[in-house]
Amino acid sequence: MLVLTEDQNLLKSAAAAFLGVEAPVAALRRLRDASTGLDYDKSLWCKIADQGWQGILIDEIHDGSNFGLVGAAVVCEEMGRCLTAAPLVAALMASVAMRQAVPTLAKLWLPRIATGKAILVCAVDEGRKHAPDHITLSTTRTTTGWVLNGIKSAIPDGDSADGFIVAARSSNSDNPSDGISLFLVEAQAAGVITRRVTTADSRSLTALQFEGVEVTREQLIGPLNRGFPALDAVLDVGRLAIAAELSGIAQEVFARTLDYLKQRKQFGRPLSSNQALQHRMSHLYSEIEVLKSVVLAAAQAGEVNLHGAKLLISAAKAKAVYVSRLAVSEAVQLHGGIGMTDELDIGLFMKRARVAAELWGDEYFHLNRFADMEGF
Repeated sequence: MLVLTEDQNLLKSAAAAFLGVEAPVAALRRLRDASTGLDYDKSLWCKIADQGWQGILIDEIHDGSNFGLVGAAVVCEEMGRCLTAAPLVAALMASVAMRQAVPTLAKLWLPRIATGKAILVCAVDEGRKHAPDHITLSTTRTTTGWVLNGIKSAIPDGDSADGFIVAARSSNSDNPSDGISLFLVEAQAAGVITRRVTTADSRSLTALQFEGVEVTREQLIGPLNRGFPALDAVLDVGRLAIAAELSGIAQEVFARTLDYLKQRKQFGRPLSSNQALQHRMSHLYSEIEVLKSVVLAAAQAGEVNLHGAKLLISAAKAKAVYVSRLAVSEAVQLHGGIGMTDELDIGLFMKRARVAAELWGDEYFHLNRFADMEGF
């Protein structure tokens, strides 16, 4: 059923209360205006660790809570409502990726991820658009492992990373998704060169260059040459998390716009009494309710079988991009001339929505993926 359990509702309420105090939109403004070069507040990250969110997909043996994918989506939704800047999506993706690692590597990294002491980030794309099976970063076999050479682009939270989960081409095949392997590369490894690119949402993406980076056999995550299924599962966790964040953005923007229409008066009457505006808000409300349902359905399906939830996860991401874009566009228009001023938060929601829409596949990527899976 498309409803939250009692525990999930409690988590949602706790997350809303925590973020409302510790990480409101005003906190993003302070972080932006401080110009520290960091995408997140380290003290906030420690407080989030106290909440246990980084370990929400990690088992208790490795210091996590294993609360589940629905819980992760609930938290990401509330973070979207507050525009909270923190590398939580990276932690969720790394949690799933490191399940495929050798026990010694998992034991080393998973507890550190769960407690917020380490950040691992996925380095997948190499061009301007998300294309996880178009990997050209090369590997050369050595007596102890491999040497990596190539580039990665547009990596969220890469500037804060202690390590990267890198998708590399380890063999050639007619099928582009074959011959891909995953490796864990520490950020301080010799030959890793990073470049920070500031984005419109006051955060950043990172471009990486690998010049003769050596990795050992123990740094291989999952099977050699057959790493794409694991990579796809990791990306789906990120896609669902971003869809939930976009859902939160749409919900918050709708609430703020509705409140404004009720308060703002023209010719002695509130704007909310205008039937044409009522129609626009009703349409947006309906779209948001559909989005909330598909995100929850995808998260519930992912808890049962992550690989079997691909269809719903792509549906959730595509719908989230569309609805969040509609929500922020309507908000700007219905607020009138003040809609895009920096003094009003609506513009900040729009900027984040536009950047998040591109992460791990935009609307068109997921519509095409959905169609392929349905045999069109």
